[in-house]
Amino acid sequence: MQTPEHHATLKVFLQRLQKARDHIRRKVALFFYDRLRLPSLLQTFSTPRKQIVFVRWDAKLGDTIVTSWLFREIKKYDPTLQLVVIAPESFKSMFINDMGADRVIVAPKRMTFADIRHIANAVGPTQYVVHMAEHLKPKDVYLLSKLDSNYVVGLDDDVKSINIKAGALTQGQHFADKVAVLMQHMGVKDFDQSYIVPFDAAAQARTDAWWPTRPVIAFNPLGRGHARQLSLKTAIAVVEYILKSTQADVLILIDPVQRAFAESIKRSINRILLPPTDRLSHTLGDLFASVRCCQAMVSVDTATIHIATGLGKPVFGFYNPQQHDKDFSFVNWSPNCKHSVSQLAKRVDPQVVDAIDMNEFKVLFTQFVKDYDLNPKP
Repeated sequence: MQTPEHHATLKVFLQRLQKARDHIRRKVALFFYDRLRLPSLLQTFSTPRKQIVFVRWDAKLGDTIVTSWLFREIKKYDPTLQLVVIAPESFKSMFINDMGADRVIVAPKRMTFADIRHIANAVGPTQYVVHMAEHLKPKDVYLLSKLDSNYVVGLDDDVKSINIKAGALTQGQHFADKVAVLMQHMGVKDFDQSYIVPFDAAAQARTDAWWPTRPVIAFNPLGRGHARQLSLKTAIAVVEYILKSTQADVLILIDPVQRAFAESIKRSINRILLPPTDRLSHTLGDLFASVRCCQAMVSVDTATIHIATGLGKPVFGFYNPQQHDKDFSFVNWSPNCKHSVSQLAKRVDPQVVDAIDMNEFKVLFTQFVKDYDLNPKP
């Protein structure tokens, strides 16, 4: 029978093996598909390309919110520019109806090379492609090789076909500032970087129908991946102190597939709210509506922090510390607002956000409540 130590060792070995495999695949893709990109000289003598393409097939909600302002500001600068997004079907409505995109080319979950060629053909000639992944995968490299674009803006400076290299240029900047490289290259000097958070009237009405009259603080203990998740024990301790420090109820806001975790918290403590179980209440619109209604957000490093930031809510964020001199995760994804407090976990190996110091949390959260008037007198 394997001990926990053996299991942890095996897990680390498999992760390293997977990383080595991915490194080899990337090297092969770069060798076969990556080429220097030069702007078309023919454009000087013809009609300029009026299309900007955003590659967002990773389906990351937080990234989408943080970069949402680009759509509004580009249209403000030149309404004739066509904004095209390559994204999953689930994000199509949000990009068109809320962000202001003109077209969404749907990317299937498991793409073949034929799918990528089809996407590139559907895009057509374009002026800019914006692909802000820090480390491109083989499918990303292949897509760039097939897109007919004068410029590609990206953070992966090792990729030749990215000819507006923003990696080293924007190192140490928040992600919202990194994407501003596009605006600067277009010659736009003044722009508003406030986030767009979609509004769904039907979802807001559903949320208003079950929302309590008491103040509510939203709490999200689970991010993507084990490193950005609080244990049940830590989550309960955080909730208990929120309830002790304020008059608010606590709404557990996590992915519906992880509802059992939230229900475990609710069984242990009173004054806990969970979103309704009906399927309609599990939409992105309902998530946005809940954050709109809450008094403040307490969350690990994930999309709920950026949604709350966009809605002007006070934010208390849990983050992992910097792992090495090229790790700027906290700088890139910290709450991009003045009304926020962030707590870094203690250094442990392997690094997990669950390693927060609870005594430090109590001190920081007590000040957070005072600073943002989260416990007003009746």
